[in-house]
Amino acid sequence: MLHSAVIDPMTDGEFKLIGKAEPLEPDLATSAGDADEWWAAQPANAYQLFAIAVEEVVSITWDVGRGSTTVTRWTPDGGVRETSQHHP
Repeated sequence: MLHSAVIDPMTDGEFKLIGKAEPLEPDLATSAGDADEWWAAQPANAYQLFAIAVEEVVSITWDVGRGSTTVTRWTPDGGVRETSQHHP
């Protein structure tokens, strides 16, 4: 999971990227992208590339003035769904 830091809920939202990162095998890493990629000029042991399979993306925003939270969620199977909740 990659999760953003929330510094100020008045202006910042929260973001989560959920999935699996698998290291690419050296032969796949050297063939990934094209010759202009930065890693093409580096020795093979100077970097590690990963393939990321995204399983879910979540964005959370707060409207402190209205006392509400909005959650926007995406999954490959469910698409985009948005829910809001009011807080006392």
